Amino acid sequence: MEKSDKRIRLFLLVSTICMVSGTAWAGTGVPMILVAMPAMIIGLIPIIIIEGFILEKRLPISKKKALISSGVSNLVSTLIGVPLTWGFLFIIEYILMEPVNLDHYLFYMLPTPIYKIVITVIFAPWLIPYENDLDWMIPTAMIVLMFPFFFASWKIETYVTTKMNKNLNYKKVNPTCFTANAITYFLLVLYPLGMFLF
Repeated sequence: MEKSDKRIRLFLLVSTICMVSGTAWAGTGVPMILVAMPAMIIGLIPIIIIEGFILEKRLPISKKKALISSGVSNLVSTLIGVPLTWGFLFIIEYILMEPVNLDHYLFYMLPTPIYKIVITVIFAPWLIPYENDLDWMIPTAMIVLMFPFFFASWKIETYVTTKMNKNLNYKKVNPTCFTANAITYFLLVLYPLGMFLF
């Protein structure tokens, strides 16, 4: 019972941090990197352990090397790869919006529910500031961004793990890192899904 209470408290704490981050930027839109990163950093240690276990089981390396490889590759992908991926997506969003001042027109169009969902998906990197709808827009955008973050993490961690272990073949490491990231990103997606319930 105590463990369950601690998990609920931790979930509520991270949710509060993310929602406060989003609310603080509500007037100018929400840069989702500031909302997603706290959850990803907090989840880093269990992710490293889970992926290290998978590397050990599927690759010919020791438990220690697997854990170190998982730790280094996850630090690189989380602290460098994810922000760079978000930056790339934001530049694309900016290029699409700026020439025709698209964000201005979108903000003042009739905000039907379907329209808001489409806009949330398209402009997930930096949400348009519908202050009254951020409670569902933020977790929705987080889920959308998990897909490009997943592919970036997969490729970065494959590269780093291969470089750190010269005896490993890239073709063997690649599907292993895919599986490891598929599992951990599935767990990460449970977090924004949980935000809909609290």
